[in-house]
Amino acid sequence: MRKLFRRFFPTKSHLDFPSSYVPHRRTMEHLPAEGRILVIGDYLLRDYSELRRLGKDAYLLDIVDFPQIEQERFYKQSITQRTPFADGHFACVIMCEVVEHLIQDYQALAEINRILKADGTLILTVPYLNDSADFHVRVHTKHTIFALLQASGFSVLDHKFYGGFFFKNNAVVALLSILTYPLYRERALEKVNQLLYKVNIALGNHDLLKKRSNIYGGMLIAKKTHAPQLEENLAPQLKAFGAVN
Repeated sequence: MRKLFRRFFPTKSHLDFPSSYVPHRRTMEHLPAEGRILVIGDYLLRDYSELRRLGKDAYLLDIVDFPQIEQERFYKQSITQRTPFADGHFACVIMCEVVEHLIQDYQALAEINRILKADGTLILTVPYLNDSADFHVRVHTKHTIFALLQASGFSVLDHKFYGGFFFKNNAVVALLSILTYPLYRERALEKVNQLLYKVNIALGNHDLLKKRSNIYGGMLIAKKTHAPQLEENLAPQLKAFGAVN
């Protein structure tokens, strides 16, 4: 089936599968109309490349090299450390599938809070109950990521579930594309993506179903609303346990 799929769709890219197509499309739907945008940890250049194609004033921050990106738009460092950007430098920060890789996740979000404008938007995606990858050092649920964002100075405006069997299984997507090829020809893969995107939106309305499944993740749209306050938030609980005087 792999050879047949490659024959029908020789120019496919990583965006041609729902595991990338769905979060990428949802991300693009929540962009601000104008202003600087920082993409963090975009190792496939999924979001950054599209932002530049659309003419957006986008920048990339990552811990690996990207020689194909203009030097003035790329910063090689971890978001857990202080960045060279001024306070309130960006209108939007996009961080997809990154926070679960960070031991210093609070420090990262606090730094994002600093470099966002007063009314800036954070677009964040995270898998839930997922420790399958060796490089996942945090296991989140909807409740833990909400608490982490609140402590880091953000209020969640919108939360959407995404994922599921179809969105993690490229073999199923390839099979559906091959089966519909006689009808849609080279647009078959695009049609399958669009169909599964609609399925994803529909499933996103059934919280109880997805809360019990470890194959779903969340997309959160958050606004910067206050200064990071982790110590203040935790002090009462720590004091109750005798951890502080």
